[in-house]
Amino acid sequence: AALESVRDLLPAADLVAAGEGGQHLLFAWHREQAELDWSAGLRDAGVHKLEHLLGRVEGRVAPALRTQEGLARLRIGEWHAEGRSLGAEALVVQYFQPAYENLTQVDEAQKALSAGADREVLAAIGMDADPLEHSSFALADYYARLHDSLVARREAAEWQDRVRVNEGRRAEYRRTEELLAALSSDEEAWKTYKRHALRLERELELDRVEFEAADAHVANNLVEAVRLYGVGLRRSAGRDMRAVARVVSLWFAHPAQAGSDPDPAAAAAAQVNSEVVEMVDAVPSFKFVPLVYQIFSRLGGGGEEATPDDLGAGGGASPFQQTLGRLVSRMCAEHPHHCLPQLLALRNGGEIFGEGGDQARMNMDEGKVRRADAILTGLAGGAQGRRGCERNLAQLVKLTSRLANAYIALAAADTSRYHQRGRARTLGDIDIKKMVERGTNFGDVLRAARKAPREALPAMFTAAPPLRPDARYGADAVVRVRDFATTVRLTDTGVNCPKVLVCYGDDGRAYKQLVKGADDTRQDAVMQQVFTTVNELFQGDAGARARRLRIVTYRIVPLSPNTGVLEWVEGTEPLGNFLMDRSGRGAHSRYYPDDWSPEKGRKLMTAAYKRKASPQERLKVYRECCAHMHPAFRFFFLERFSAVPEQLVERRAAYTHSVACSSIVGHVLGIGDRHSNNILLHHSTAEVVHIDFGITFEQGKILAFPETVPFRLTRDIVDGMGVTATRGAFSAACADTLRVLRENRRLLLTVLEVLMHDPLHSWMLSPVQARNKQRDDVDAAAATQQGGGGGRNSSGGRSSSGGRSPSPSPSTLTQTLGNDGAERASTVDAARRALYRIQQKLAGYEDAIGDALSVEGQVQKLIADARDDVRLAQLFPGWGAHL
Repeated sequence: AALESVRDLLPAADLVAAGEGGQHLLFAWHREQAELDWSAGLRDAGVHKLEHLLGRVEGRVAPALRTQEGLARLRIGEWHAEGRSLGAEALVVQYFQPAYENLTQVDEAQKALSAGADREVLAAIGMDADPLEHSSFALADYYARLHDSLVARREAAEWQDRVRVNEGRRAEYRRTEELLAALSSDEEAWKTYKRHALRLERELELDRVEFEAADAHVANNLVEAVRLYGVGLRRSAGRDMRAVARVVSLWFAHPAQAGSDPDPAAAAAAQVNSEVVEMVDAVPSFKFVPLVYQIFSRLGGGGEEATPDDLGAGGGASPFQQTLGRLVSRMCAEHPHHCLPQLLALRNGGEIFGEGGDQARMNMDEGKVRRADAILTGLAGGAQGRRGCERNLAQLVKLTSRLANAYIALAAADTSRYHQRGRARTLGDIDIKKMVERGTNFGDVLRAARKAPREALPAMFTAAPPLRPDARYGADAVVRVRDFATTVRLTDTGVNCPKVLVCYGDDGRAYKQLVKGADDTRQDAVMQQVFTTVNELFQGDAGARARRLRIVTYRIVPLSPNTGVLEWVEGTEPLGNFLMDRSGRGAHSRYYPDDWSPEKGRKLMTAAYKRKASPQERLKVYRECCAHMHPAFRFFFLERFSAVPEQLVERRAAYTHSVACSSIVGHVLGIGDRHSNNILLHHSTAEVVHIDFGITFEQGKILAFPETVPFRLTRDIVDGMGVTATRGAFSAACADTLRVLRENRRLLLTVLEVLMHDPLHSWMLSPVQARNKQRDDVDAAAATQQGGGGGRNSSGGRSSSGGRSPSPSPSTLTQTLGNDGAERASTVDAARRALYRIQQKLAGYEDAIGDALSVEGQVQKLIADARDDVRLAQLFPGWGAHL
């Protein structure tokens, strides 16, 4: 509205003579015109307009308007940086640094200026009401990009070749010096060698200067980026996920060690650590909570000792570990319901049972266990956090720890005596006291809880409260544990098969949970964390909000390396159950009784796989199955929603958008193993819920039978979309999803980059895992078709594991928990490869030889690849390409 009032004024109006109020509006008007020129592709015109504007007002405007001047200078710098039209030093000296200093000097004046109509002006031109916050983040981003660019340049083959040449020339110089020492100075050979030595000396000096300058620039850019991110984070009231993730990534990549190393990299790491120390004390801790898994997993690496002093900061640990300990302690003290379970999972690092447990315990990082235990000891000893923390923190820590131990004891309980003919007997409810013979039980926890005030009761693990910036989690802000059912149900076979438990909250509701043992749930928990970040991106985009794009998430709380509690996804069933459940009651059998059964199709494809048929033979078998089987998923909507036509249309649209969103996100993240038991259908919303993320970051391409399609888009999946199939709402929703991911690729890559530093995250499949994964897929498909049903209970609920809980192999746990340097280096290389592939996808590259595609072009290629008969025919039979 403020800008509308000056649109009729002439652009050539005298800015200096307009008076302070008029100056401010005219300045904003000129800046808006420059922004429009830049958006329209007239980049030179936009830059020249702002340059001309600065030239007219520099040093002559009212003091309050220096903020506008600073923002204009900052914008020109951003444009030059984007267009790479100026060198880094010129950009900093001419634009970024003067803008930042200008805004810093007038910050107090701007607090008053940013009120009222002026705030509206700043919002209208896309700037925050706090200009210094905006400039801090902008300059930090630029320094971070410079740092990344220089690091990439030094890691490139050309630079490494130059380093090797330099080393060779240095060795040659030493040999020449040795020869000179052995010769007399009056000999002709001595003079020849001396001239050669002088040339080498000059070359080496030039190289030394350049190498040291590169090191200094890398170190300076790193420190400045972290420092300026800290300035912005201290001033900002938002979550600032991108900035926090960038700080954490840079900090983790340069951990400060003890001692005084004169190396520039070590000095820079020490400065970065000092900046992070200030952030730990001054930046609200809720900003770090979304990265709780990655931050906590770095505790105690390398077997460093820890003490309970200073809330576990660790007196004898490295500076990096001391700072990390302070951050972890503050996060747990101020946001215990979000952070304590992860700290307990680290403390329980030795609580490993099932196949490979003994070997895994031998290879675990005891430093992490000791470090986590030290922090918990400090918290449980009555140490209080800072502002807004639980008044009964010590009791809360103790009760939450006992509750975690009770879950672990239940997960480890031997269930083999409840098996009959290879499956869990239908016994109904089983008494927990009879099942859990050793360890803490829920009764012990409840008895201790009765003596504690309500604020000290643990939160429901699978219903964490919303994250509160003020860190105030009072009695009414959290659903706390009140009671447990005395019985459980089993979902599968196995010595430690999953148990379905009911927990009662103090809100009067019953919460169904799945307690899993002998199964590593940490990777699934991290993927849910990534999905939550993606959903936040969708919420911030108008197009994505209009289509209600989202990925359905559920809570997963790891409590030890192979124990976890999962939220039970109510009102769902596996796609495979609807299409082909037992007793011939699946949709295919009910609606097309004369067709081949899904079981027959699977058997034919499995037979071709076992006899190692050629690709042409497998394609023939696949097409024959398709010719004798009609897709039947449309009946899911007709059965449930046809009574209300408007509802049928809404649910079909919700399903289509849900499939589109999960397909594109799954492709970008390289999520595989999308067989029909790993996709659940929500009965009321018709959205899809993906489960079981053991195959991620394109690990499916290295299976014995590589996955050849980007996502599951089989005939039955398409059948549920209606007459337009993939051409209408589906492709449009795919395009919106991919567009949002592309526009936010820096944030997404930064969040994923933090995973690269997570020593608990497995980026690679072991050979045993790869073999067992596809074997389990065949077994699961057979169980669904022959009566297994994937563990669905009578109420239609579904475990988020598909009812299967394969034990991790010894090699998997050794890899995850081991502390071997060579193995860690290999894992980092695999992480970099995975991140590079994601970056390529977000840039529009789908193969090594093709050009970058537009959003629409990339979507159409992915859809075509996902529906390609040749690709589908080569998939592993357990994937169920014929459904």
